Amino acid sequence: MKHLNFIKGSKTLLFYFLYVIVNGCNGQSKDLGNCKLHYRKATANINTYYQNKDTSLLKNALGDVELSLECPETKKASIEIKIGILSLLKEYSNAYRYIDSLKDSDFKLKYKKMMDYNYFLALDRESKSDTIGRNKFIDSAKKIIQNYINGESKFDEEAYYDLFYISSRSESQQQIDKEIDILKKKYPSNGQFLDGIQSTISDTNKKSVSIN
Repeated sequence: MKHLNFIKGSKTLLFYFLYVIVNGCNGQSKDLGNCKLHYRKATANINTYYQNKDTSLLKNALGDVELSLECPETKKASIEIKIGILSLLKEYSNAYRYIDSLKDSDFKLKYKKMMDYNYFLALDRESKSDTIGRNKFIDSAKKIIQNYINGESKFDEEAYYDLFYISSRSESQQQIDKEIDILKKKYPSNGQFLDGIQSTISDTNKKSVSIN
């Protein structure tokens, strides 16, 4: 799940999106050059934000992303970035309203829109100390991902990452470890990837505890 990785602060995805934008398009839109320029400026501001936590950089990035959204060639990557920025700004209600305005085709995978929609509803409820509401929407997001996984014939790494990252909002590390251990037995060839999920979620939980 690319924008959830991004929400966690992954700079790698920012460079990945930039690479796709710069190298994967053939200049079909009249203003594609401007869209690419604004996309670069947005990602540069976000990377700098991770260094100094100046939220004004996120506001600037949001303005640039709005402009990069105007070109079809940069739209999907820009949507990912915009959702991530809204999350970093903790503007959860703006995020789920924005997601609701989009089409399923605006997302890489068919489960993404409703997963994101429910995920940000959950964050909004959590920000209001409504754990019952949070868990309700987290469960809805998890069911959406699980239904997608059940319909796929291959092991989808991105979907499983999404599933466990979202699960970590309401489940303990012990619960997640137990579920992942079951999958390791079922999909031994994907063991290294699943180990990575466990490690990432464990590190995130430890950082969250230390901050609190």
